[in-house]
Amino acid sequence: MVARRLPAGLALLGATLVPGTADAGERRAAFIVGASIVNGCTVASDVSGSWGDIAMGTVPGIPGASASGSLSAGGVAGLSIECTPGADVSLAIDQGLNSQSGTRRLAPASGASRLDYRLFVDGSATPWTTQSLRLAFPAGGQRRVLPIRAETSLPTTLPAGRYTDTIRLTLSF
Repeated sequence: MVARRLPAGLALLGATLVPGTADAGERRAAFIVGASIVNGCTVASDVSGSWGDIAMGTVPGIPGASASGSLSAGGVAGLSIECTPGADVSLAIDQGLNSQSGTRRLAPASGASRLDYRLFVDGSATPWTTQSLRLAFPAGGQRRVLPIRAETSLPTTLPAGRYTDTIRLTLSF
């Protein structure tokens, strides 16, 4: 900000002078300070900006082997969301990059093998498909941690390799 020279050595720094009574050689000024608070949210993420990952561990590639794991993000078990109290928030999820006919699937880096898996959120026993979740952030409570769990079971023998999928979440407020 640039200071302008005024008579009697008064510097004006973006303030509005308010006329008033003052002693000779004294000037007073007032200005308004304000801020607007809007609805907003932040999500804990890891160093790459990802909202987390689910590691289901290592299993033998034989029928009946099962694996499960929970989302971990930024050192927290679950998806950590902080929003303005009173915000109307919804969380949507897609089927992932490897889905087929509405079923989420893990895929290796190369090859045609796929492994079906299911996601569960917030302790539910019903798989989380693409339905949006409404999240409440009442006054006095701006942080929620949503546990997200993945499960799979090998229906047939599968080749060795790392099987992955990428899920996109959309937080709307």
